[in-house]
Amino acid sequence: MSNTTYSVLVVQQGLGDVDQLCDLLRELDCSVRVVADAEAAIACASDVDVVMIDRAVPACLPSNLPCLYVTTGPGAPSRHGAYTGLVLPADEEQVRAALRCASHCGRPDDERRRIEGRVRQLDKLESLGVMAGGIAHDFNNLLMGILGNADLALRELAPVSPARDMIKDIRRSAQSAADLCKQMLAYSGKGQFVVRTVDLNELIRGMMHLLASSVPQKNTICYELGQDMPPVDVDMTQMRQIIMNLVTNAAEALQGSSGRIFLSTGVKECDRDFFLTTHLAEEKPSGAYVCLEVKDTGQGIEPRAFERIFDPFYTTKFIGRGLGLPAVLGVVRGHGGAIRVNSEPGQGTTITVLLPRSENELPEPPLKSPGMGALTQTGTVLVVDDEELVRTVTRRLLERIGFSVLCAADGIEAIEVFRKHRDEIALIMLDLTMPRMNGNEAYAKIREMDPAIPVVLASGYDAVQAAERFDADGLSGFVQKPYRAKELEAVLRAALEA
Repeated sequence: MSNTTYSVLVVQQGLGDVDQLCDLLRELDCSVRVVADAEAAIACASDVDVVMIDRAVPACLPSNLPCLYVTTGPGAPSRHGAYTGLVLPADEEQVRAALRCASHCGRPDDERRRIEGRVRQLDKLESLGVMAGGIAHDFNNLLMGILGNADLALRELAPVSPARDMIKDIRRSAQSAADLCKQMLAYSGKGQFVVRTVDLNELIRGMMHLLASSVPQKNTICYELGQDMPPVDVDMTQMRQIIMNLVTNAAEALQGSSGRIFLSTGVKECDRDFFLTTHLAEEKPSGAYVCLEVKDTGQGIEPRAFERIFDPFYTTKFIGRGLGLPAVLGVVRGHGGAIRVNSEPGQGTTITVLLPRSENELPEPPLKSPGMGALTQTGTVLVVDDEELVRTVTRRLLERIGFSVLCAADGIEAIEVFRKHRDEIALIMLDLTMPRMNGNEAYAKIREMDPAIPVVLASGYDAVQAAERFDADGLSGFVQKPYRAKELEAVLRAALEA
């Protein structure tokens, strides 16, 4: 479910001490104001989402205010005839549900329907995102075996072997499947890897040649980049994916005919009314946002297709996976932004991405570092993973580097192996989700035995999702499945040299 934030006005009259209630509301990221009585509430209730008031207070508030009636007894019906009561004491989920219900009351019917539709959309996106993230995790585990074995096979084959081209085709197809999994993780809103403070205009300038080659020669990309743009905190890889997806989508909307694609940036002041016309806007504060806009001169989106453009795997094209715009939506959600789509049949389509401006200064350009040679190492690595295929491939990759390898199928077995071979193990590669004992529990017990042993977390989830599920500190590194030999070497190097 979406964790919408609310502006709440608490009427103290009849409720007595409201400190505990206000603390709970703030834990839910609500902004809270307290007034003494109902008369004071009338003067300042017009700009809040919910008015919390004791049910015993006389009904003197205007009927168009979204009131949440609080009681320590059975819930009270509101003056609108719908249940908008909250029985204290209440937990976070009960308070959140009551706030959502109350915030819809007292509004004009058209606005209420629009908000309810937006809430349903957010709930659908959340549910589909959880499913997409779970599927991507499981497929990444399967792809680990394919990509890892393909890398190993290429290293074993002679340079003139006729099988090399076939193995390369297998590796290329598996990598495409891995990229599709990344798009599914992006749709889930959890694919945010490395956040940096960047100049959006510079990011676009660095892509101009790539963008030009990604659209047909009949299409022209026109750039209108704003001046004195504030920086944004984004994952550069995912922002490039957003820009590429939007430009590619615009080019496909031109349907092979001549046309122009306008890519522009700027700063836009956005208030609550504007955000109601966007997607993912329920939690956004008013203010200045960095704006990325892509417009095409195509035929626009048909009304029957417009409501489904962000549904995963829905596409009106003859070819394609239907993950371009859904992935954009997921990445924007992961960055705390919003997205707006304007389209009229015959008038083209404009897609606007809004991103929070950064409070940080742009960093200095990094100095070039000397290249690293291949990692050669001795010692023993303990590989902990419940998938036998992953254990087998990882063992082969590590043995080629020069390590000896011990394997365990879950956390309990890992602790037993570590206890027996503690003096010879140089590093542990630990999976996150396993039966009997998961990575969290195993990590805690291993740390009790040896606080200094380097531990690298390996998961089919991306770094952000893994961090949400792994609640311990002190990891020496993270590698996402399916990993290639070079990726594994780089992570091990960093962990062992730290």
